[in-house]
Amino acid sequence: MILSDKSIVHKMGARISPFFHQQVRAIEDRRCISYGLSSAGYDVRMGRSIMTQIPGGIVDPMASESPWRAQRINGIDGAYVLTPGECILAVTMELIDMPDDVMALCIGKSTYARCGLLVNATPIEPGWRGFVTLELSNVSRLPIRVYAEQGIAQLVFYEIDATPLVTYNARGGKYQDQPSAPVPPKL
Repeated sequence: MILSDKSIVHKMGARISPFFHQQVRAIEDRRCISYGLSSAGYDVRMGRSIMTQIPGGIVDPMASESPWRAQRINGIDGAYVLTPGECILAVTMELIDMPDDVMALCIGKSTYARCGLLVNATPIEPGWRGFVTLELSNVSRLPIRVYAEQGIAQLVFYEIDATPLVTYNARGGKYQDQPSAPVPPKL
């Protein structure tokens, strides 16, 4: 069952930090890409810490060397321009602590999807905690500007029928306790 806004407040209100009890649509009277609680999800913001691919590198999830370099989005508007075909790793500003009886899917917001931005649909398992690393790809023919500290993706929460035999935390998942910077693939 997908959780409604009431259930999200009850189950996740103390487990998402910071938690906004309604959608924020403007910052200091300037429109923004919304974030916060919606009727059946929670819109998370993109942080300023990203990772870009090193030109000439090879992306290999089995390799111990990473073709990624850390970068910070600066400037007043906090924007980064993804070129066509570019993929970056970003991170949420919100810290998430999943209970043992709920899982979430992290999916892209329609505002960005209509621009050609693909946010990988990432499952967040029961017992996981940390800042969510987001995989962002520009599948359009034009550059896309993404904004730090504004909405980037939505978490849709599902109550599962029973507590798993082994939660993400109990099995010592490799992406547990992710920091507030993107985490590249781990073997």
